[in-house]
Amino acid sequence: MTLIVIGANRERIVVAADRRVAATDPAASGEVLHDHHCKLAMLATDAGFYAVTFTGYAWHGNVHAIHESGIPPDGEFGTHDWICDVLVSSCTEQPRPLAWVALELARRATARFAAPPLDGLGPPKPRLSIALVGYEGPASARQLVGVTVTNRPGTDIVPEFVAVPMNLDPLPQLHLLGSKAAVDDRARAAMLELLDDGRPLDALVGKALT
Repeated sequence: MTLIVIGANRERIVVAADRRVAATDPAASGEVLHDHHCKLAMLATDAGFYAVTFTGYAWHGNVHAIHESGIPPDGEFGTHDWICDVLVSSCTEQPRPLAWVALELARRATARFAAPPLDGLGPPKPRLSIALVGYEGPASARQLVGVTVTNRPGTDIVPEFVAVPMNLDPLPQLHLLGSKAAVDDRARAAMLELLDDGRPLDALVGKALT
């Protein structure tokens, strides 16, 4: 399962995600099927700008059809492409704050992954978490905001997706989604130190991925 690392301090945010796609069917569970799948996106509106990423269910169909853009051919389903479509359509008529967008994303995810799936593509109720973090408001008074849309807010998958606000106070903050066991306490402490001492957050990406 994808590891997502989200770091934020007073100056900037950074989001790092691995790009592997692994099989989930029992016959090949854990087998890496693709090494370069896109799991990141950016959303920019008049209301703010946000980094978007996800962990969990990524693709349905022929894994060899996956390519770096994340755009599926006919008869395939890609979570990255679906998320981007939902975000763009949610903000087409007018800019929306992240809280509104997250609730709309949760509503549409609940419908999309109903049992059975609306278009027959993909399993019902797959495990999926979508993280959105960014800034809202004018440059002089911008606010750091973040939310996770998920159907696994605890240890179990629930019938409906929910929007869970991220705790971003006090700064710096470090949030991990997905394969949290891959990051031990020493690594977490090192990442927080990078966030707190004012060095460029690019250094955090290297720390997270080594």
